[in-house]
Amino acid sequence: MSTPPDDFDELDDQAYPVPSFIDLSFKKYPEPAKKGLGRRALIPWSYWGISSWRNKNKLDYYAIRVDDLSQPRASGTVTEDLPFYHLAFRGDEDIDKVVKYFSRVVRFSGQESRSVVDEFLALTTIPSGNDPNENEPYHSGLLGWLEGIPEGGIITPAINELWWWIYPYVNIRQNDENIIEVDGNAFTHIVSPEQASSKKAYRVQIPPEIIDKITRSGSFGIRMKMRNVMGDEPESRYKYSKPYFVFSELGTGKLSQPVVTQGPDEDEVFEIDLDYEALLDFLVKVYPVRFPKPYPSPRHTCQLYAEITPDGGVTEVLTLGATPDKNQGGESIILDRNFFNDKVGPGKVRFFYKVISGAGIEVGESYSNLIYVIGQQRSMPKPLLKPFTGGLIPRSKDVEFGFPIYYPFDAKSLVTAIFRTKGNNNGAYVVTSKQLAAMQQNKRLFTSNSLKALAEKGDLEVFYEVAQGNLKPPRTSEKEIARIGEGEAELPALYIGLIKSNYSNFNLDPAEFTGYGVISKIFYSGTVSGNEVQVSIEGGGPKSSYKYSFTIDKSTEGLKLSDLEIPLPEDILLANVNTLVTARYSVVSTDSPPVIRHSEVLIFSVGAPVELESFKLIESDAAQATITPMAVIKGGNLEMRYSKPLKDDLITFKWMGQFGISQYTEVVKGNSKATAFKSNVPVEVISKALRANGNNIAMDCTITRGTFQYTFDTLRLRLQPLGLPTLYINGYPTTAGLPLHQMTIVTIIIPAWNFAYAGQYIWVEVTGILQSGAAFTDRLEVARPITATEATAGVLINWPLARARQVRDGSPITLSGRVSLPGIPLEQTTTPFGGRSYVGELLPATLGFPTFKGAPATQVVTIDPIAYEYNVNIAVTAAGMLTTDLITVTCTTQSGATFQLTANGLASGTVVINFTSQNIIHNCVGGWMQFRYTLTRNGKVTPSNVLTVYVSAINFAKNPVATINNQSPQTTLDLNRIVGAASYSMAKWPMAKIGQTVWVDFAVSGRVVPILVGYAIPPVVAATGIQKFGFPRAALQAAPKGSWGYLQIYLAYDGSPDKGRAVLVSQTPYIVNDSFVPSDIRLVNGLSPWSLGSAASGANFTPTGLYVGTERFDNSFAGTVMSTVVDCTVGHSYTVSIVVLNNTPRGGQYYDPVLEIYVGGRLIYGAITLPKYTWTWLNVLFTVTATGATNIVLHNRTSNGIGNDFYVHAASVNRAT
Repeated sequence: MSTPPDDFDELDDQAYPVPSFIDLSFKKYPEPAKKGLGRRALIPWSYWGISSWRNKNKLDYYAIRVDDLSQPRASGTVTEDLPFYHLAFRGDEDIDKVVKYFSRVVRFSGQESRSVVDEFLALTTIPSGNDPNENEPYHSGLLGWLEGIPEGGIITPAINELWWWIYPYVNIRQNDENIIEVDGNAFTHIVSPEQASSKKAYRVQIPPEIIDKITRSGSFGIRMKMRNVMGDEPESRYKYSKPYFVFSELGTGKLSQPVVTQGPDEDEVFEIDLDYEALLDFLVKVYPVRFPKPYPSPRHTCQLYAEITPDGGVTEVLTLGATPDKNQGGESIILDRNFFNDKVGPGKVRFFYKVISGAGIEVGESYSNLIYVIGQQRSMPKPLLKPFTGGLIPRSKDVEFGFPIYYPFDAKSLVTAIFRTKGNNNGAYVVTSKQLAAMQQNKRLFTSNSLKALAEKGDLEVFYEVAQGNLKPPRTSEKEIARIGEGEAELPALYIGLIKSNYSNFNLDPAEFTGYGVISKIFYSGTVSGNEVQVSIEGGGPKSSYKYSFTIDKSTEGLKLSDLEIPLPEDILLANVNTLVTARYSVVSTDSPPVIRHSEVLIFSVGAPVELESFKLIESDAAQATITPMAVIKGGNLEMRYSKPLKDDLITFKWMGQFGISQYTEVVKGNSKATAFKSNVPVEVISKALRANGNNIAMDCTITRGTFQYTFDTLRLRLQPLGLPTLYINGYPTTAGLPLHQMTIVTIIIPAWNFAYAGQYIWVEVTGILQSGAAFTDRLEVARPITATEATAGVLINWPLARARQVRDGSPITLSGRVSLPGIPLEQTTTPFGGRSYVGELLPATLGFPTFKGAPATQVVTIDPIAYEYNVNIAVTAAGMLTTDLITVTCTTQSGATFQLTANGLASGTVVINFTSQNIIHNCVGGWMQFRYTLTRNGKVTPSNVLTVYVSAINFAKNPVATINNQSPQTTLDLNRIVGAASYSMAKWPMAKIGQTVWVDFAVSGRVVPILVGYAIPPVVAATGIQKFGFPRAALQAAPKGSWGYLQIYLAYDGSPDKGRAVLVSQTPYIVNDSFVPSDIRLVNGLSPWSLGSAASGANFTPTGLYVGTERFDNSFAGTVMSTVVDCTVGHSYTVSIVVLNNTPRGGQYYDPVLEIYVGGRLIYGAITLPKYTWTWLNVLFTVTATGATNIVLHNRTSNGIGNDFYVHAASVNRAT
């Protein structure tokens, strides 16, 4: 045993990794080191080489130290002369840091050499993390969306620019390549340090040249993947995000894009997953233009093409099937179910078609339709090895490495054939052959000498890699497992009895040391006398390492070796407390050349064992393994306990949601005085984990002590769904009916919910049935971020009232909504609010009353009839009125008469119906009328309330004045001047209408003389009024002379026969008189109004009468005996009656009087010679030719005074008619 000194010289060559370092010096954003290694070079094993050094000898020790420069990360011992030596160690997961490293050689002589200390960036985080939901055909940890255009939205030429938003994915860092494909056209965005450090989504502008390549018409998708600075990509099955499909309306002119369908229902296909074998052929729908007759002859042909682009491959255009154009506007072309796997593989294919005439001329080309192909193509099988039997390659035989047919294939691709030892094996050995692919089924030869280093090295992995270039990882084939030689197993590891399993590690507890060394044993029975056994304990440095060798003899050979106790120095082991120690041994045969067999490496720690006690989320329900959201509304507290913590321990807490969005890591330093350690998971992290159906949360806790890690079993809890409030419409939180007819605004309310914060996205929809019967969906909110105010007070959303009133009356209206509690504008992250359904009530049980246009809009109104005689309009207003509604308005008058008109509804909500021509108001003057209406919709009749219209009486002064014989009121009606019957007239009165009833009477001296009773006016009277209706003379005669008489006209506007319903419309006063004064006197005492004339100069009154005698005998007695003046009117007839007696003596020469009567100077009676002593009545009926004072004269023609004597007993003048 020997201990090397601490001093050393410089090693010529530094160790190098395989594959080699990535040059980071040219990256867009500066990295902390000029070179780096990613997961491909570090995980799970990192393979390194170290070139042969000067003065090399067998049993020289070589090692590489990485990160922790106090101890080796991998080491080995020289057993044969090789140009270089391999080292391998397990890389550290999930690191992103600059690490230092150097190579170390300790010659068997004890002289140590070291290389210069160098550094590189070690990046082993998984780009975008593990796909948290691998059963989805996309990487669910990659989330992106278009700004302002929701999924399924439309892109039009009006959109000047497009922005793609990216949500920070797991392990995002600067210089990541975001590879964004827009309709299959990729561009790359390099993540900036600001974007990488921010927890907020960032946006990337889609270049105009990419937009120009988008299909001009039809659907297309946008997806993305990422690659980190080391060229590593996601390790999950699916690399790309979920395609974000939108529709393009960027141009016209080409034929509609083809549509790929599959299945009996011909479901449209947007994406093909090769991991799911297609069982049915595909149909590609093409849409040529239909032609009018005559059809093209011969018919056109629809030819289908596919532009295929395998991931990392070369784009190629394939000509596929064709079909005749049968002029139906659509045809189908069959596509073999294996097309995507055999011809494309993971990548994309763009379909388009051309229409070709019978003459072979292209007459039309379609827009294209891009289909994404994901999953793994089954096309890189294992290599074919010869000879190869039973998993063994014979020793000292050349091996033929045959390539099977694989896809995708490119003759110019660099293909590496690889033989590599499996596992650690004290450093991996790799033999490779790099050539261009050249051709399919190529073959290469590996000589036995080239494979010599792999002989007896246990299982080998044999495979090939196809380079993709552009920093992309190579495609790796399936692996063949082989061995070279006879297949002996490797030696078992060194056995140390005091080493105990400590969780995933092995530990040696110094408390169990006895002071007499730690006993180890070798359980290998294949030794023979003369073999050399070399035991090596490798600690953190030369002073803490130990080497020991001995030769097998007869006492220790074979099975006896297992009884040999090999003590290990306790001081060496104690020098490695809390560090990594590796123990191994080798058995060297006495053959020439010697055969060296190596044991498995035993790796263990030295120190007090770690006892993991408990790890929990304090707020969880441990019995149910659940987390209630409200229990962690202020955050969650992870707590762990373990024994004997040390101050240099690092305790790492991790929280990871199922979907990869909610993640949290905190590292807490150990404290030897503490018994428990906690980490608070912020509420913002928890809110990102809230999902509609809950979320599986994985929580890990790892203690890092030196190079050892102690990890609790993963704590798996189910975060239950958060109960969200139910949407409702303002004012109707619980009712089933929604009275849209009375609403002035429709506001949807989402009450504030727990875990709400500004920037969460909401979707809100209203679904229902329109009047036409068609179903509708109004998307009121699509991925809209809420404001800070809304987060605390709730969300108010307006549903336009006009739109709401388009629903079918009595049909359901359903409110639904969702919120992305993680704050990502993708529906796959949403949790639904409680939905609510209403029954739309566009019409109440009773509609509102109609209104009288021009009058106040109240239910009872009074109107002036004259103002509306020619303008009777009834307005019907109903919220949500439809053009298919039937409006029926009914008017009922006080008398019971009914009028009805109908009209169709108007979209404006108001219908005006004109009743003017019905002259309804004419029947209601001084009374009332009522209007009501019904609205008929879909067979349902809804009545309205009643409008009552009182019609004022017409102001008496506004009526025309009735007259008798056209005489003005308050004049005298002179019977003497009125010949026969009189007449009365009245002009047309306001609101006159056929059928109205008229009463006319004449009121005199307390009595009423009926003139016209219950007269229903005919059209002529309605048009012109009463014209010269007969007025009986008796009515005037009933009035005392000089008294007042009144012509009264009553009108029943409604045509009632009941005079009690009539109103007085005209009352005309007159003085009734008679200018004719009749006279009838006995001339015994006087003769007034008569007067004596010249022929009665000697007359005197006697009891018999006026005696007219002759006192003289001269001839002076002829002339007027007596006369009177009477007022007469032309047209009347009058009578004069005079009673006379001739008392002239008989006999002798006596003259008899000859009497005659003159009226107005006209002889109307006579001359008559009166008989003697006989009473004679002079009666005469006369008329006059002029109206006015008329003289009536009794004239005696006899002038002689002899005789000529007579008596005038009586005289009367009367009007006969």
